[in-house]
Amino acid sequence: MILRRISVHVKDQNWFAVGLDFVIVVIGVFIGIQVSNWNAAREDRSNETLYLGYLAEDLQSDLNEIDDVYRVTEWRMSALAAVISGATGEPMPSTRAMPQGDVPIETVAEYEPTASQSVIMAMSLLVTFDSSDLTYSTLVSTGGIRLVRNQELTRGMQEYYAAAREIQRIESRLTIYRDELTRALQQAGVAWIDPMTVTAASEVARNHPELLAAMKNFWSFNGYHLRTLVAVRGLAAELKSTAERETAP
Repeated sequence: MILRRISVHVKDQNWFAVGLDFVIVVIGVFIGIQVSNWNAAREDRSNETLYLGYLAEDLQSDLNEIDDVYRVTEWRMSALAAVISGATGEPMPSTRAMPQGDVPIETVAEYEPTASQSVIMAMSLLVTFDSSDLTYSTLVSTGGIRLVRNQELTRGMQEYYAAAREIQRIESRLTIYRDELTRALQQAGVAWIDPMTVTAASEVARNHPELLAAMKNFWSFNGYHLRTLVAVRGLAAELKSTAERETAP
């Protein structure tokens, strides 16, 4: 209709009307584009809020899992320390020599056995961390990461999930140390399920140097595992807090 009206005005050489019609057309196109942009922006914000909500849920799941893994690692490390100290008659070291200098070793509570626990099972039990990265992986693979306006939050995601992968690499190495301990136990005639007190296990370790060495290696790397878990937990908690702030009404 507007085109027919412009055509009539041109035929009548009514240039003012032609100009007015042209302005109306331009304004209409501009408004249409703006409305489309506003709708797209509103949809982006809605998707951003949805994704960040899912991210916060993933991070809470990770926090719960990290706490569980930490408790098991702490228990395992305390059992190892009790047996090693019993075998050597010496306290466990508080630092570890590294190229950059002495590095503190995480301290754990003293091992407290119960009648139903075998110290062999306690020092052999291994639980690993499997990060819930579904939301982050989806954001990266679909390009949805562009929806996150807060660049600090984006960097936080990258840093956290890189650290989570580092934990998994550490736990791969930890599994190797645990397997070495298992072989040393078997060579000493001991199985995981054998009911054994700290005193009895210490006596076995004292008489089997390879077993004692395997225990020391495993204990030391457990300290590194604990320290890394603490650092990654801090990243997860901070990232979750930031995501929740971004989605707050």
